[in-house]
Amino acid sequence: MRIKNVAEWLDSAAKNFPNKIAVSDGVCSFTYSELKELAQRIATYFIDKGFFKQPIFVHLGREPKAIACFMACAYSGNFYVPVDPETPNDRVEAIKTKIEPVFQINYDNFDSLSVLDADIEKINQCAMKQIDSDLLYIVFTSGSTGVPKCVAVPHRSVIEYIDKIVDILHFSSDTVHCQIAQPYFDGSITPMYSALCLGSSNYLIPKKLLMINSKFLGFLNEYKCTAIHATPTFYNFLLKSGALDSKVPQYLKTCSFGGEVMPSATVNGLRKYLPNVSFVNIYGPCETVGNYTTYEVKDYVDESNMIPIGKNVPNCDVIILNDENKQCNTNEHGEICLRSSRMSLGYYNDPQKTAEVFVQNPLNNHYNELIYRTGDIGYRNDNDEIMILGRKDNQIKHLGKKVDLCEIEAVSMNVPEVNVCGCIYDKNALKIVLFYSGNAKDNDIKDFLKQKLPSYMLPQAIVHINTFKLTNTGKIDRKYLVSMIP
Repeated sequence: MRIKNVAEWLDSAAKNFPNKIAVSDGVCSFTYSELKELAQRIATYFIDKGFFKQPIFVHLGREPKAIACFMACAYSGNFYVPVDPETPNDRVEAIKTKIEPVFQINYDNFDSLSVLDADIEKINQCAMKQIDSDLLYIVFTSGSTGVPKCVAVPHRSVIEYIDKIVDILHFSSDTVHCQIAQPYFDGSITPMYSALCLGSSNYLIPKKLLMINSKFLGFLNEYKCTAIHATPTFYNFLLKSGALDSKVPQYLKTCSFGGEVMPSATVNGLRKYLPNVSFVNIYGPCETVGNYTTYEVKDYVDESNMIPIGKNVPNCDVIILNDENKQCNTNEHGEICLRSSRMSLGYYNDPQKTAEVFVQNPLNNHYNELIYRTGDIGYRNDNDEIMILGRKDNQIKHLGKKVDLCEIEAVSMNVPEVNVCGCIYDKNALKIVLFYSGNAKDNDIKDFLKQKLPSYMLPQAIVHINTFKLTNTGKIDRKYLVSMIP
């Protein structure tokens, strides 16, 4: 029987693997039986307070306590809103104004929430009122007004996604996940909920270890981690750090990535150190919950080519529309649009923004059928694989031609001795500016790009910087690059 609440995964795991580590950060650990007991104690507190189908702020970091709070929300029929403890107060208050949480969990009150004994009868009665379209969590994505958009995700979306991804990535109860993403980003749902679904272990990498690559690799080996998911930027930093020259993850089997275009040179470089590891590109915005396409990189990749995001997974459809809302032909560029029963419920308290991107399928005028307009630009190649070029808002008109800045970045990342690069458009000077770090020379980059790109796509300025500032999601901070325009 299909489950309707992710807490049912925890029930099953606690029954089948009671003494197995469910979640750990290397300092604090919970077995499955401990995680269930703690979650149900906190859930009883919420039920006694009369909370049901209400937002609950979880103001904790990447730690096992946060996972217990998420499950407490699920057991009690509420939905969690994870917020980084380091978030500036003004931003927290803006989020609160939009969400209006009924309760906030933080370091000061966490211990007091678990003093009640778990009331299983109340929890079971609460479960009877829940359905799979009830909200599980809200995750934030960037907003043009400065206030993040709040993506509302129901249980059924996560349940369907995890049912697919554990097969695609060959996860089992023996998998040992390393969760890199903070719980307030959608990249965390793959390790967190795959572990709960299968009864496997999930290790939350401490933030300080992400800055020290040799210690990060030591963490992977100490806890025998077999699977990680991260952004291409993270993998590129790991490769370029040189840490793999002295220490290689001994147990790693799967490296999945998404959120950005993965440079071919990065995968080729990693494969030299990790020849037996499966590298899988997964694509899907947080608004549509999980991956809609996958592509496993099985061989050496020609570094003049980009890595496909692959073909659609079961029960997910990918439509590429041109400017006239017609389906694109092979190799014709257009906006990637997605449809599936697992899409999110839109943006919380923002029907206008929801209506802008969750729209009627223009290829169907017979009945209501929503698709999500991703804002990503891509095309299907001759092998029916989907290639992603970048964001629609990263497209510019330059010298009378349409140019995608992400395509310039993807090619530039293949220049020898370039570590990281980011491309922006100087609207005042009407020029393309390429920033890069590494030991490459400006003239070498120019010569390389002249062989790979048409003249109208060549940067008019190439700027070396020592380090790139990253967003909280591990991507390049492009607003910072704009401020660095010479």
